[in-house]
Amino acid sequence: NYDGWYNSSLKIIGFILISAAVTAIFSVWKSSPWWLMYLFLLVWGADSGAYFVGRKLGKNKLAPNVSPNKSVEGLYGGIFTAMLIVVTVEVLYLDLTLAQHILFLILSVITVFSSVLGDLFESMIKRRAGIKDSGRILPGHGGVLDRIDSLLAAAPIFAAGMYILKFIGVDL
Repeated sequence: NYDGWYNSSLKIIGFILISAAVTAIFSVWKSSPWWLMYLFLLVWGADSGAYFVGRKLGKNKLAPNVSPNKSVEGLYGGIFTAMLIVVTVEVLYLDLTLAQHILFLILSVITVFSSVLGDLFESMIKRRAGIKDSGRILPGHGGVLDRIDSLLAAAPIFAAGMYILKFIGVDL
């Protein structure tokens, strides 16, 4: 059912999205390699939690027309895993006031939800294009893009959030 939407303008959109993500990742790294590792841990932890909980307990489809294997239970598992990471990082490495804690939690939750949306967006593009894998390097795993789609969406959000926090005087 090709309807003409999959065309060369997607290359421009892809270039913009990937440029934003790479710029954001570089910006976070320049700010602190530690924060970049936190971003990776947060996004990949949420992905892993969603995958394992969804495989084990997933019954209710999250977006069946976009990605039929993703479940609401998987989303909850990803959020729970991400919150474990946030709390662990806060307890072990950060000394935050209550206000800073709340802002850090909000930034982390928004980052996780943006990673989920990035994953769904990439799945939607592949489904509309009739493509199962986005590459041949990792056959059967959706391709390389499936390994980084969440990070591509989450990195600009996290970087912008860190910038906004710093702008309002919250230096984490």
